[in-house]
Amino acid sequence: MRSQRTLVPAVAVLLLAVPLASCTITTSSGTRPDDAKFLEALSGDPRDKYPDSTLLQEGQKVCDALAKGQSEDQVRQMISADLDVDAGQFLGAIDAGNMCAGKGGS
Repeated sequence: MRSQRTLVPAVAVLLLAVPLASCTITTSSGTRPDDAKFLEALSGDPRDKYPDSTLLQEGQKVCDALAKGQSEDQVRQMISADLDVDAGQFLGAIDAGNMCAGKGGS
């Protein structure tokens, strides 16, 4: 009898976990950020100079700045101040990877 009482909560947890595990975060337009596409678009010099984590962090910083209403020129200056990369290529990679999806930015 004791094993049945511990089995029921375990089964309930599994039944709840399966649908949750299959969920993905998407925006109202159905798009979601794609880190791999973003990093692929940055192939070459930026990827040689910086670890992926640094590039992804800067990408999120750019999206946050755009969502707060900073102009593209201000964002380009921020990128250039933070990293030794081509700001235009960086912004293009952000678009390619939908990095700002759901943030109201690019």
